[in-house]
Amino acid sequence: MRKIFLVSEILEAGELFIKNPLLILPSIFILLISLIFTLIASKINPTLTQTYQLISFTTVYLLILLAFFSFFFVMLISLSMQILKDKISLREALKDSKRLWLKNLLFIVVIIIAFNIIRFIAQILAQSIGTLFSLELKPAQGVFFILYFIGLVLLLFLSLANFELVKNNSSLIKAFRDSFRKVKNNYPFMLSVFVFFFVINELLMLLNENVANYIGLLILTPLLSLILSKLVAENDI
Repeated sequence: MRKIFLVSEILEAGELFIKNPLLILPSIFILLISLIFTLIASKINPTLTQTYQLISFTTVYLLILLAFFSFFFVMLISLSMQILKDKISLREALKDSKRLWLKNLLFIVVIIIAFNIIRFIAQILAQSIGTLFSLELKPAQGVFFILYFIGLVLLLFLSLANFELVKNNSSLIKAFRDSFRKVKNNYPFMLSVFVFFFVINELLMLLNENVANYIGLLILTPLLSLILSKLVAENDI
C-alpha cells in the first residue's frame, strides 16, 4: 500500500477540477434546488396551522429534497470517477444517477440518523460531565465539541460507502463493509482529509455563513469527491 499525502492529493484534485469545470454542474443543480425548495417552504409554511400538517409537509419536503440531493451527488461521484479515467460523459453520469439514486438516498438517511445519534449522545454526555464537575458554559461546550468530533471520526469509517455504490453498484451492506475496510487501511490519510475540510469549513463559517455554504458546495465538495473517488478507484489500497 503506497503512502498518500494530503497536500499532493489536494493539488492534484484542484488541477483536475480546473481542467474539468463540468464537475461543478451537480453542485450548481443542488444549489438551485436548495434555493427553490427554500422559496417553496417559505410560501407554504405560513399556511399550515395544524401540527400534523407541519409534520406531514416537513417529512415529504425533506424526503423529496434528499432524493434530489442523492441524484446529483451520484452524478458528482460518477463524473469524478470518469475524470480519473481521462474521460467525462454527462450522459453516463445521468445513467448512474437514475440507476443508483435510491441506494444513495438510503445511505444518506443512514448517515443522517447516525449523525443525529452521535450529536444526541455527545450532548447528553457533555451535560452529564458538566453537571458532575460543575463546569461553566464554555468548558461544557468544549467537552461537547470534543465528544462530537470523536463521534464524527468514528462515522468516518462509512464515508466511502456511496463511492463504493457508484463504482461497483454494490448492495448497501457490502458498500459499508468495503468502506470500513478501505478507510481502516488508509485511516491516517482519511483522518487528515476530514480534519482539513472540517477546519476550512469552520473558518469560512466564522467569516460568513452564506459564503461558507457556497464555497463548500461549489468548490470544496467537488474537490473532496475527486480525492475520495481516487482513493476508492485505486487497486492498491
